[in-house]
Amino acid sequence: MGFTATNNAVAVSPIVTTTYYVTNTDACGNDTDTIMVYVDVANTTQIAGDTTLCKGNSIQLTATNGSSYVWNNGIVATTATVTVVPLSTTTYVVTASNACGSSKDSITIHVLTPPHIIATGDTDICLGQSTTLSAMGASNYTWGGGVLNDSITVSPMANTSYYVSSTNSCGTATDSITVYVGTTPNITGNATVCVGNSTTLTATGALQYTWHGAGIAPTTANTLHIQPTSTTTYYVQCISACGVFTDSILVVVNPLPVIKASADTTITYGSTATVSVSGPSLAFYAWLPNATTGCNTCTYNEVTPTKNTQYIVTCTDLNGCIAKDTVEVKINADFGIYIPNAFTVDGNNLNDYFKPVVWGIKTYYLRIYDRWGLLVYEGNETQKGWDGYKGNKIAPQDLYVYVCDASPYQGVKQHRTGTITLLR
Repeated sequence: MGFTATNNAVAVSPIVTTTYYVTNTDACGNDTDTIMVYVDVANTTQIAGDTTLCKGNSIQLTATNGSSYVWNNGIVATTATVTVVPLSTTTYVVTASNACGSSKDSITIHVLTPPHIIATGDTDICLGQSTTLSAMGASNYTWGGGVLNDSITVSPMANTSYYVSSTNSCGTATDSITVYVGTTPNITGNATVCVGNSTTLTATGALQYTWHGAGIAPTTANTLHIQPTSTTTYYVQCISACGVFTDSILVVVNPLPVIKASADTTITYGSTATVSVSGPSLAFYAWLPNATTGCNTCTYNEVTPTKNTQYIVTCTDLNGCIAKDTVEVKINADFGIYIPNAFTVDGNNLNDYFKPVVWGIKTYYLRIYDRWGLLVYEGNETQKGWDGYKGNKIAPQDLYVYVCDASPYQGVKQHRTGTITLLR
């Protein structure tokens, strides 16, 4: 290419790989052939690739202008491209060879590490003092609040944590430091108690403590367990790195509510008793054991025990103070049946009905017969009794026979018989 010749041989000097064409012409026609002359570039190799990476990452290096390559630093490869994982800044050298000779090139890979940062400083100060916090181990620093410096000066009013960070192309590191502020001592605890109860007071904010107050011996613990009988002020002297301080607390002692339960009582089996209590009106009352009827949170209660029972009433006043009292309800196991021997049916509303008078009796069944054995009345405890009628007619004045079967609350069944006179 680039010239024309008619002889059968030519001399060429291409500077790049070139294809040449030759055409032969005779009486039979034309015939064409080609030949390619390969031109090797003078061997001047170069290595291409990034020159920085983060520690632990890999990078590809590529050499040019050779047909074979030899890399150093323990790289077992004869290819133009290799992958390396340097642990520190490293220089890699390659020797490239071709028909025109060989040459060398090198490249230095700078290995960057993620930032490492440490925050230091005086972490214990007194209220009103300041302290300087410093960061080290990195090339740049950013404190919370956007302060771009390796140190800051702070004056916190309370315990405070400060954060500092550093960033490079391999990431961000953060560290923190807490400044503790020594304050005046403080007493905590329940400052209101009831007579007979105890409370625990706790002092904080110092290294040494000494308690004083009525009824206690000086003690150096930071806690004080007390059971005052009256309202009392307690003092604590505290020694800390910031000085000597004194604090106090007034513990108020409230009296117990004054209550009185009703007197013990005795009832017959199956009967109901009223138990009550007198005490402050602005209070909460509770009876135990609970009654199935009545009011278990009132100052009175209706109870029907089946055995001797002690009822406990608890009173809780507005201060949370508690008083208790008891009342016992006893069961009279005795029972009785009294049956009159005569009654009058004269309409004066006095003794106009005949029925047994009973106590301690759960149920009874009454039958009345005339002298000829005829049933003139039958009934139980829920009815008024016999009104002196025989059916729809007035029964005559006469002597009648009664039969009464009764079941006491406690004990065996009773069977009574006798006579009664109906008077008119």
